[in-house]
Amino acid sequence: PIETVTTTTFQFPLKEFNISQSFSWHHWGVDLAAPEGEKIYPIAEGKVIEQGYALLGYGNYLLIQHPNGQQSLYGHLSKAMVKQGDTVQRETVLGLVGHTGWATGDHLHLEIHQNGLPLDPFEVLPEK
Repeated sequence: PIETVTTTTFQFPLKEFNISQSFSWHHWGVDLAAPEGEKIYPIAEGKVIEQGYALLGYGNYLLIQHPNGQQSLYGHLSKAMVKQGDTVQRETVLGLVGHTGWATGDHLHLEIHQNGLPLDPFEVLPEK
């Protein structure tokens, strides 16, 4: 028999987490609580188009452009392991969970954008 392997478009960026804040009109992403130093993976392959630090916002963050036209943003990293211009695969470690910027505890802030508009990540990520 022929075996077919399918891959969902996106994957969760953390292996283990708790949802600490959901998507809303004033919070354009989701907060995934995890211990400091937990490895962060991209939701899909892509290219790092921005790496930076925002003191009153995301802290250490990465912005990735995906081939399907969507972008994903990862905020509050304790450390980035990739830099602007790097190509990343699903198994690439982007960085480590932290609480840099405007954060009250260790977590990853994840945003997904399409055509400049924010999407609720839980509408496009697989079932947890």
